[in-house]
Amino acid sequence: MSVHGKCTNLHFAKTVLKAADKVVFGVSACLVTPVAVADINADVETRVQSILQEMSLEQKVGQMVQGEIKWVSASDVTKYHLGSVLNGGGSFPGGKKNSSIDDWVNLADKYYKASMKTRLVFPLSGVQMRFTATTM
Repeated sequence: MSVHGKCTNLHFAKTVLKAADKVVFGVSACLVTPVAVADINADVETRVQSILQEMSLEQKVGQMVQGEIKWVSASDVTKYHLGSVLNGGGSFPGGKKNSSIDDWVNLADKYYKASMKTRLVFPLSGVQMRFTATTM
């Protein structure tokens, strides 16, 4: 049976789409309700407060510091509880300008693993690597 010129096929397709739309809407309405969102937010806020109470002032300050790869080693991430590390441009793994992708990945992995050695085990929020290309 050809799709072209057959009303029954078009009608069937429209019916299936309408039914699917109702199912998707019904399922999504069940999954997301204002009460569920409020409960999730309350749970997150409770967890955040719990973590903050466990942290020392040194850990809280460290989490707000973003060191630069030229000046911060992986051991500094652990020692000072650093929250993130930045490559702001002009710095390279091991000072090597022509670093490979593997060099960058290894450096990021070292920082991440160091962040996982802290007492409260905060994964590094990011190893930010910025690259700028200029064309004229």
